[in-house]
Amino acid sequence: MKIKTLFGILSFLLACVTGCSSNFDVQVSASEELVREFGFCPSLEVDFALASENDLMRFNSYPVEKYYEPQNPLRAVLEPVTMRFSEDDLSAKVLKGKDPVFDRWKAKEPTHLIIIVNLPQGDSESKTLDTRKYVFKLADGMLSSDKDLYIKIGSKGLIRTSREGAAEDSPIIAQSDDQKDFTLECTSKKGQKELMCVPRANDNNQRM
Repeated sequence: MKIKTLFGILSFLLACVTGCSSNFDVQVSASEELVREFGFCPSLEVDFALASENDLMRFNSYPVEKYYEPQNPLRAVLEPVTMRFSEDDLSAKVLKGKDPVFDRWKAKEPTHLIIIVNLPQGDSESKTLDTRKYVFKLADGMLSSDKDLYIKIGSKGLIRTSREGAAEDSPIIAQSDDQKDFTLECTSKKGQKELMCVPRANDNNQRM
């Protein structure tokens, strides 16, 4: 009986080595700094994947621009989940730890979670590190007290943050000098139902 119990415990621990480490959510969100730097939110693609040691070595030295080329072979091998950001969709994106895609990735005996974004440029001061990539060792995730992973997109790359940090750093697009506050002045001609409307710019300086 004890042998069966011990065997069951060992089987569970072995399953955790390959499976439990991926049982956390990964949230990626655009930062206020990103929008402020560009003046808008550029159209971005963020890829998530679990990678083996061999795939990771190739990924680390792979140019981001080449990775995002159509029908790229490395991207095909990784089979990533792609989430998109744009001016019309600034909402945070979440890859759930219970997503069925993890079952497919586990067959590759993954050791790391990798994230990549197609920002126009990475950290220009570093010749060896491209901050548009983020690599997370799965064993650390399994032992971490904070199971969920929060990543924000800055103007130079991906940055790990906290749940509170991600919520506080949500993008707010400020009104530029070219954006004006308008009021529509509408009139109708006698005997006609159609309205003729003309936009009139408001003078914000005269507001109380």
